[in-house]
This record gives sequence, C-alpha cells and structure tokens, in this order.
Amino acid sequence: MKKCLFIIPCIILMTMIFTACPDDNYNAINLKNISQRNVVIYIGGEDYGEPTYPDTLLPNKNRTKPIFNDYTRFGFTKDLKHSKVCVFFLDQDTIAKYGWDKVRDDYMILKRYDVNEQYLRQKEVNWTIVYEDEK
Repeated sequence: MKKCLFIIPCIILMTMIFTACPDDNYNAINLKNISQRNVVIYIGGEDYGEPTYPDTLLPNKNRTKPIFNDYTRFGFTKDLKHSKVCVFFLDQDTIAKYGWDKVRDDYMILKRYDVNEQYLRQKEVNWTIVYEDEK
C-alpha cells in the first residue's frame, strides 16, 4: 500500500512534465556587438508599462542592458507573430556622460530595429541582431 502511495504521485508528476506544452509566448533574440563601443540594449516591452511599437520613444527610466561581444540572449514575452518590437542600441558612454533624461529627450540612439517574427526568421538574420559601427 505504501508503494502505491508513492508510485501514483510519481506517475502523475511525470505525466504532467512530459505532456506540458512549451511556452509559446516566450521569444528570445540573440544580440551581438562587433563594434568598438560599449553598447547597451533596450527592447520595448509592455511588461514594464513603457512604450512599445509603434511608439518608438525610449522609456522614462533607464532599462538598458549591456551587450557583450560574443552575444547576449534577451528573452521576452511579447507575441512577435502578430506584432513588432523596437530594439534600440545605445552607447553606454553617452548615457554616462549626458544622463538618461538627455539621451531619451534628444533620442541619442545608435541604431533602432523594428522586428517581428518574420524578420527574425530570415536565414541571414536567424534570430540574431548584430550591432556594428557605421563605415
């Protein structure tokens, strides 16, 4: 009887694990910095209550994250099948020099991409957005 009390919950737990649906609302973009700058990223997200596409303004608070030279994976829950997100690249040194309010008000961005799932699935993109210095 004790074995049954142990085996039944294990079977139920294993059934739940193996039949659980993946989280289809989760998306991730690989971001890569191949420039000589200290680049940070901001991706417009509703989860912060901040502007999202088609509003291309920067948020009120500095919510940037650093981008490393190899790559940084950034995950979010916005549905890219039916909408776009803005991906902003900014210079970390510019933010340190002028402060976030001036960077936001003067729109001192390096580059902005407006991306959706169709764009990210392109063979040459393959879910990776690369920042490189202008030539």
